[in-house]
Order: sequence, then structure tokens, then C-alpha cells
Amino acid sequence: MLTRNIHVALALALTSVLLACGGTQDSTGAGESTGSVSWEPGEWAFDAELDPWPAAAGTPVTLRAVASVDDNDEPFSGTVSYRLATSDQTDSWTPMRHVGDDEGDRIYESTVTLPSQRVGIHFLVARSNDGTIHELTDWAVVPQ
Repeated sequence: MLTRNIHVALALALTSVLLACGGTQDSTGAGESTGSVSWEPGEWAFDAELDPWPAAAGTPVTLRAVASVDDNDEPFSGTVSYRLATSDQTDSWTPMRHVGDDEGDRIYESTVTLPSQRVGIHFLVARSNDGTIHELTDWAVVPQ
């Protein structure tokens, strides 16, 4: 019984630490050094990609993000911003342009130039559908 309680306490502590570090960043497949990533922060999905991939350092590439319809088939309504973060500095949030829709999914794009070191690509997604704000910060890439 004591061992079980310790395991439960450790699991709760780990969950608390993870939430404290990332707020609402619930990821399913987010990772490092891949040209695309997906999150499911609620009853909807948020996908992002760099085009082209692999991305060359110092060369402009397209950062594309797609906010999906939710489980009730309600299209995303809100804003999407991004920022780049290296070990040296973190940029300010930059709004992404809404460039189109695809079957209810909202598509956003920005042109970015990646540095020649590991860089985190963060998103701030504000959903007016339900009034939630999601900071998605666990995607990092290493440009070629």
C-alpha cells in the first residue's frame, strides 16, 4: 500500500511540474528536429509545419499552422501567433496571417528565417470559440 501511494504521489508531482512548465501545452507527437508537429489542446487539433523541410539556416521558409474544427464541427475562431526561441533570446509574439480555409480548418502562414542553431518554435493560440488561450512550446528544430 505504501509503495502504491508513493507511485501515485510521484505521478501527481510529475504532472504538476509538467503543467507548471508548459501551462496548457498538451501535445501528441510534438518533438524536436522534425519539420512538422501536432497538438490536441482540447477537442480540436493544431498542426504546424515548415516548408520546405529540411529548412536551411538563414533562408526564408514558410511556417504554416492549421487549427482544426472541433469535435462539434465548429470551425476555429481566434488568433494564432508564433515566436522563435534560442538559448540566447526569445522573440516577441508575431501574429500569423489567416490565408485560407480547408473544410472548416483555418490555415495560417508566416515567413520565418531560422538561425543556425537549435530553435524552439512556439505558438500562442487564442480560441474565441471557448475563450481559451494555449501556449504550445515544445517544438524545436535544428536547421541544416
